[in-house]
Amino acid sequence: MRRVSWLLVGLVLLLAVVQPSASLAQQTDAGFEWSVTPIFGPEYRPGAWTPLRVTIRNDGADRRVDVRASIFSTTLDVPGGGEKTTTLYVQLDQTVRVPVALYVAETRVATATLKMNPTATPLVATLRERTLPELKSHSMVAVAAADLPATGAGLSSLAAVVLDERAWNDLKPAQESALRQWLEGGGTLIVEGSAVDTLPSDLRPATSDGAAAFDGATLANQLGYAQPADTLNGARLLPAPASTALLVQDGNPLLVQRSLGSGRVVASAVALDDADLVAWRGLDTLWATLVPPSQVAVSWAGPFATVNTIRDSQVPTYLNNLPALDLPPLRALLILLGVYVLLAGPVTFLILRRFDRMAWAWLTIPTLTLIFAVLAYGFGARQRGSDIIINELAVVETGGDGTGMLHGYVGVFSPVKASYDLRASPTTLFRPLTNPNWGGGGPAPTTGAINARYSNEPAAVRDLAINQWSMEMLAFERPIADAPSVDVQVRLDGDTVTGSVRNTSNRTLNDAVLLVGGQAERLGTLEPGDEKTLKLRLLNNFNQSSISYLLYQKELDAGYQTPRGPDRELLAKTQAIDTALPTGYGAMSPDPVLLAFYDPETPTVSMNGGRWTRSQRTILVHRATMNFGVGEIALDYRWLTIKGVSAPNAAPADFCSTGRGIGAALTAKTNEQILQLPSALANLQPSELRFSPALDGMTDASKITYELYNWQANTWEPVSYREGFVSPAAPAPYLSNGQLRLRLTLPDNIDNGGGWWGCFSPGILIKGVLQ
Repeated sequence: MRRVSWLLVGLVLLLAVVQPSASLAQQTDAGFEWSVTPIFGPEYRPGAWTPLRVTIRNDGADRRVDVRASIFSTTLDVPGGGEKTTTLYVQLDQTVRVPVALYVAETRVATATLKMNPTATPLVATLRERTLPELKSHSMVAVAAADLPATGAGLSSLAAVVLDERAWNDLKPAQESALRQWLEGGGTLIVEGSAVDTLPSDLRPATSDGAAAFDGATLANQLGYAQPADTLNGARLLPAPASTALLVQDGNPLLVQRSLGSGRVVASAVALDDADLVAWRGLDTLWATLVPPSQVAVSWAGPFATVNTIRDSQVPTYLNNLPALDLPPLRALLILLGVYVLLAGPVTFLILRRFDRMAWAWLTIPTLTLIFAVLAYGFGARQRGSDIIINELAVVETGGDGTGMLHGYVGVFSPVKASYDLRASPTTLFRPLTNPNWGGGGPAPTTGAINARYSNEPAAVRDLAINQWSMEMLAFERPIADAPSVDVQVRLDGDTVTGSVRNTSNRTLNDAVLLVGGQAERLGTLEPGDEKTLKLRLLNNFNQSSISYLLYQKELDAGYQTPRGPDRELLAKTQAIDTALPTGYGAMSPDPVLLAFYDPETPTVSMNGGRWTRSQRTILVHRATMNFGVGEIALDYRWLTIKGVSAPNAAPADFCSTGRGIGAALTAKTNEQILQLPSALANLQPSELRFSPALDGMTDASKITYELYNWQANTWEPVSYREGFVSPAAPAPYLSNGQLRLRLTLPDNIDNGGGWWGCFSPGILIKGVLQ
């Protein structure tokens, strides 16, 4: 009994020290009171930066303290009787318990555990006085304006931010800058009608001009939800010239969108906490339009995958592409081995026999072996070199004005077994290249990278352990304000893209190329002030190759025909491109993207002590906006995304491809699919809608029953397959808010126990005019 009692006492003491919680607050014997709170709540997006608010009060003497969460840390100087608050950024990978600790002079004085919850659901931060209702499809997190991170990377876990009329004015300049960086990287900023006039003019999607009422039944029809909502009262929005109305009733826009880089600002005429709107069961459907779940995940790579996690799995090939890491030439090794065998064998035998000293063989052969071992080691050391090598790749994503985010990757090669410290400019966030607990594939970091300490403040990596003649790889992000500025004008005229690219910076852009819908226009070198016109025809052939192979197919194929393979510089260039724009198994985006290399003025990462050399490459990625012009436009499959719907008698669709383009796998007898146009084309009024379906699998496309959803009548309607096409006579009722719904039913005589009936591609063509 006494032993059991002591065990219970020990358990109680352990629970008193290690307290799992989504937020913790403790007082230590060392005179500190400290708290660590996840700013966006206990749910987090794996692979994205999660901000933790850290507050420390010091009741003793002046102290310098470290707060560590997992392998990330930050340092604070806390005066006696004072209090400090900062933000610690961490990256978590599908873990539910995060150890945190407080250190003074490298001595741990307190520990605790944060209980967290990984999620693939879009996270929406609401900077409002009134909270928004909980949803099944999105996670709503109430955040005070003062707590919003002041770096774009700190917002990376968010899918959207919602502002009311006060929120923008409460933000500090650094927070406004962070929001812009996050928007340009693909975020969604949502403002209510009463708040749009508080936004800066370059962000404002519309202006508010009086009041308007919106019929709830019409809204439900437009969103494809059966139950109508009550009449909603809101603001009358006047779209800005660069904006697009997403939902319109009687000339009054309900939602207006303005693009900014890869992101967008959406104005809602109706308050998102309106009582009638909240009571409507179709609220999740409206939020799916505001913040599509597809903008958060990379569908083909799994629910927790992001562009960064995919880049992490691509970049090791580039970082390992160093001459110092090559194996010694086989010919030289064979010569060295042949000389050794010759000397240790017949030469030694003949000499010892000549002098009648055969007993000396026990001494001469080990001596020769030792000599050649030293020679081999020296040869390898000379081949590998004696310098530390830093190999760095920077992917700079910018909106064209010179500001944006730098996503960096660095490999450190060491000729000896040692530990190193790396440092970088302030606001840089270091992290391991990937985590062994991440289930998305790709190489995990070695022991040294995991055990190193990643400091937010100062920006550094400490105690990075590297084995002899080995490399450790890290990643980092930081905002950038000195990237080359460019002006890209792109217009779609039928099946041809025309426009111009101008280098408005003072730096030379090398190997510049414009990518649109799986096609490429190589622009070559752009000197400062240079402008080049482009004319690119969009071909109908389906291209699923990597971007680098699309650009350098001829050179790569020629290189692989030689014994040595492609040139090392060419391989490094193609590996950098595939890291910057990973395609994997997904479809190439139709959005225009400018890609170019340039020489940065200053390096990002440096090292304390030791002799080291650097290899550095920087690639610029600018996502431009397509101008669809006026008049009739024709759009094929590349302009639509396809996804399955989980519904009764409908199966979710997985990505696949056929000779006619992107498709979805048929995994049940009945499959419902959504075809979505880009949001800029939400107001397209169709004049022609035609499918040329293709099915790779158990049956042919003519044996399938096709139905289209009529948004006006709220019903599914059959459409006939004739002469290889499915084409309704009047297309307008089947396209709403840029969305089509197609339902496929396979014939009863088809039976497949494996649950897969092939890859279906709709082969769609839409013609129409933008409103």
